[in-house]
Amino acid sequence: IYMYTYKLNNGNWEIIEHSKSNISQNTGRIAITSDVLNMRRVAFQIGSSVSSNTFTPIENINKEGLMISTSYLQKTEQISYGKEIPLIIQYQTRENSMNTFTIDYFYTPEKYNGGNYENVYAITIKFMDKSL
Repeated sequence: IYMYTYKLNNGNWEIIEHSKSNISQNTGRIAITSDVLNMRRVAFQIGSSVSSNTFTPIENINKEGLMISTSYLQKTEQISYGKEIPLIIQYQTRENSMNTFTIDYFYTPEKYNGGNYENVYAITIKFMDKSL
């Protein structure tokens, strides 16, 4: 399992953090608690094995006047090896209003252009069929 944290930079996703874990069974659960600005915690339960990773803040951001909106994966997703699945997208602005986006906008990052967003972050997961 590969997990990535991205920041949108000039219309392209830039990896700013990643982690990887080996699993040996094909069923399990993933739990994510996330406030991209502060901390992310990811826990995997595969069979009777449980592992957890905690990530520290990405950047030191002035939160005063910052509006934040977060979209989460809301449906069951078919897993295909090598396919990256967006789990969370968070976008931030100091403007008086903002549009909301579904998680599928990860695949079309250019849609965030013109939104006056200071930061747009995404957390994704990718399953591979080979050991790390």
